[in-house]
Amino acid sequence: MIQTKRQLNFIQATGTNIKRLRVELTENDSSKACLEHLANEIFYEIFDYLDTCDVYKAFSTLNIRFQDLLFSSSYRLKLNLYSQSESILENRCRHLLIPNRHRLLSLHIRNESIIGHFFNLCTIDSSFTCLESVVLQRVEIRQLLQILFYLNSLPRLFSLTIAIDEDYYYCNLGDVYRLIFSLPTLKYNKISLATYTEELSIDVPITINAKFSSIKYFNTDYSCTLGQLSSLIRYLPNLCHLRCEHVIESETDVKKYSPLKMSHLTKMSIGCLGTDFNDFEAFMKELTSELQVLRINGSYYMGYLDADRWERLIKNRMPYLKIFYLQCDQCIDDISSDDSPHECISKFSSSFWLARKWYSELKIDRTDVTFLVYPHKKEWFDLYEYMRHDTYSNQKSIDNHYSLSQQKKDCCSTLVTLEDCSITRRFQFTADIWKPIFDAIRFTHLNISNSINISVKVLIELLRLLPNLESLKISSLSMVQSKLLSITDTKEHLSLSFSNKITKVRIDKITEKSQIQFIINLCPRMKYFDVDCILNIDLRMFISFLLTNQITRIPHLCFLCLNVPSATENTIQIITRTIELETFIDNYTIQRVENKIFLQWKLKE
Repeated sequence: MIQTKRQLNFIQATGTNIKRLRVELTENDSSKACLEHLANEIFYEIFDYLDTCDVYKAFSTLNIRFQDLLFSSSYRLKLNLYSQSESILENRCRHLLIPNRHRLLSLHIRNESIIGHFFNLCTIDSSFTCLESVVLQRVEIRQLLQILFYLNSLPRLFSLTIAIDEDYYYCNLGDVYRLIFSLPTLKYNKISLATYTEELSIDVPITINAKFSSIKYFNTDYSCTLGQLSSLIRYLPNLCHLRCEHVIESETDVKKYSPLKMSHLTKMSIGCLGTDFNDFEAFMKELTSELQVLRINGSYYMGYLDADRWERLIKNRMPYLKIFYLQCDQCIDDISSDDSPHECISKFSSSFWLARKWYSELKIDRTDVTFLVYPHKKEWFDLYEYMRHDTYSNQKSIDNHYSLSQQKKDCCSTLVTLEDCSITRRFQFTADIWKPIFDAIRFTHLNISNSINISVKVLIELLRLLPNLESLKISSLSMVQSKLLSITDTKEHLSLSFSNKITKVRIDKITEKSQIQFIINLCPRMKYFDVDCILNIDLRMFISFLLTNQITRIPHLCFLCLNVPSATENTIQIITRTIELETFIDNYTIQRVENKIFLQWKLKE
């Protein structure tokens, strides 16, 4: 565990304060208990979050009680060595580590300059009976091979994390993995390299007398090919979770893979899949597993947007798959009205995907368009379930009240997200490109985030291209420039207000009354209004204005969710009095969960 200077000062101050507190309590009232009278288990739990060297420095000189705690066999040591001088390192090894090596639980060496000196001072052998985790950062291959030889004698080494500091062009991981795979009790292994540019050498041939590894969690944090990955995991018959940071194309791989039976493999994640779908599909067809979770990032390879092909692959080779994440990116400048991927994307809304509750999202930022497929996640408009928490309630009987949780969910719901203001400026000039996508895919949710300069005109154009929207989320209405519209734009605005289907609206920040009016005018069919933060607005005025307009301008509104900083029971009383005195609502429920206030009422028939 890395300790900052502030943390170390806190630890030292804690030890000093315990001593001072003991003296003060003893002088004032000997019958009162002091902090050091806490149970040993509590102190051991506190120490578990701290580096052993810091704990010894802060507590070992307080009194005999803490000395007994620190040298007890119940206390396991966690050493984090970094940038110490040779004299300090030697002192810690001779007086702390070596005498207590049977209590060492984890060892983290974070500096290449001390790795060699440490292993000259301390030989890791079978006497380190409790050592379960070793982390080596910025180690050279030559040093690592020597260290791995000694680690083989450890009876309880479960986790090994290595960051190699080596010229990538001369790095050969074959010998490293041969020694790692021979570690008798290892369950987790991660190797990292600094760069991801060239194909490195990994030669671990399977032999007749090959010794297979006990590793269950395997992480390759560097660039490798699917062929190299296949050759590595053949040594891991117990593998459960596989994580590969970057898969690259290979000029030497035959791209014909031998069968792999991985009966325990349930999770696979590839951070960046830099090979075409044909190669990945060939790899997966030879992999026999009970895969339940698959995460793939096939950036800039549009072949991964073949929904029909994915469907066949999942049905035939991954029948147990429950969680699926897919990400594909494309440069905006590469998209044209002739080669738009809308036909491929639309197929991810078929019954196969919806039955598994795997939904899609189109994310647009300054330079890229990102297409995502992921499991259904709780969206902001699902907050109705908080009403079940009866933390505060002021209720008059509500019969047959509107319930968002009881709505029939749209089986084709798809999200489109805009994440950069430049997109909104370019949007009006690229409508011909986006229109085929928006026509082919029934987008029902729009999220505009991190934008600050979207004009009303562009927003109207955007909503016009998305006629099936049911929900709208805007990070801040301050980004909507309130410039005067032309007569034609005003007519379009009014026409859009009457025709759009938006029933759920969330605004992350409201600062002016005019912004409330804008939303009321834009979304007259709104049923659910969620405001994450109200700043510089009188709460009584906000409630009164909104609910007064509810009768004539937004007659379907019946659910309000507010995030009111420092909300208290008095806040609820203010809202209650406002409703009673200034509105016509007489059948409602108010609840508060921390700073969230939920107001629901029955609509007039």
